Amino acid sequence: MLLAGAARQFARLVLASVTHDVVHLAIINRRSSKEPVALPLLSRLMPDSGNTGKLVAANTLIRAVQSLLRGFRVRILMDS
Repeated sequence: MLLAGAARQFARLVLASVTHDVVHLAIINRRSSKEPVALPLLSRLMPDSGNTGKLVAANTLIRAVQSLLRGFRVRILMDS
């Protein structure tokens, strides 16, 4: 699965460069050469405590772009 590999690569790159907890929202698509690419849309810094706030933040980011994605088939990949 090339798209899943792009998602993992995006997550590794982000985690390598960020020292705080951050929730990211990205679109993963294919280039004309069929190579997957991840395009970050939004990010949100999180406090260091728990995962509940991260789920709320992820839901907020999804709500922020839901009207832009209407009519498209969308998959959500979550990782904690």
